[in-house]
Amino acid sequence: MLINCDYVDRSRKWPNISIKVLLAVLTIGVLLWLENQAAQHSATQGPAPSVLIVSLEFRHNTFSGNGIYAISQAEGLAAQGIHVLVVCARPVVEDIAEISPFIDVIKEGLSEIALPVPMSKWGSLGMESAWEDFADAMSSVNLPQFGFVPDAILGVDWHGVGASVALVNTHNEAALGGVPIIYMSYRVFSRSGGSSAAETEFYATMERRGAQRVALTVALSQSDAAASPLERVSPASCIHRCVTRCSQWRGVAAMDAGTAAF
Repeated sequence: MLINCDYVDRSRKWPNISIKVLLAVLTIGVLLWLENQAAQHSATQGPAPSVLIVSLEFRHNTFSGNGIYAISQAEGLAAQGIHVLVVCARPVVEDIAEISPFIDVIKEGLSEIALPVPMSKWGSLGMESAWEDFADAMSSVNLPQFGFVPDAILGVDWHGVGASVALVNTHNEAALGGVPIIYMSYRVFSRSGGSSAAETEFYATMERRGAQRVALTVALSQSDAAASPLERVSPASCIHRCVTRCSQWRGVAAMDAGTAAF
């Protein structure tokens, strides 16, 4: 199953069944691992596991399936007792430099930090979107100051992964250097193509770069996992192998990349 804006009618709400099925596909591996972590923490009376989701689109002026799925995935993880913090973008017309980031508590177990990006670039997830502004804004986020250090980082698509890397490389390297980044591939942009060969190549480059920087890529299907540029990532044989490897990642400096296709 592929989230492809070419066949999504954005004027109508997506069927609930589609959301439930796709969310199950996207989150089952992460949930299995995190539930295991939660059980271990509970046994030792330690804190519940936590996850950082980095998604360009989330609750603010949601315009596509990416935002809908990011919201549902965040709420689903929080419902499992996982502490979830979402770093997302928020389109604004005022001077971005005058806006400081802060944590907004959405509900128990779910919070967000919404970073301002230009309204003029909103409404797209492609190369003309606010992906660079979003990555640049990560320099204003100091997670240790907010008292949040996740067990895993979920980057939604190539712009989410790029922003995740930028986040780690700014103020947070000491705290987040051993935290695995997981590429949540909602859509293979290079597969659906762009309006030109140059745009398609741009997506291929960004997706390939993202896949090479993460510990795990979660694809929606075997065909997505095999699609260029994700073919450069060694495929995992099954979800259980991915979960087993996940449990060993925290604090490991050198990690082999793997792709989980459900």
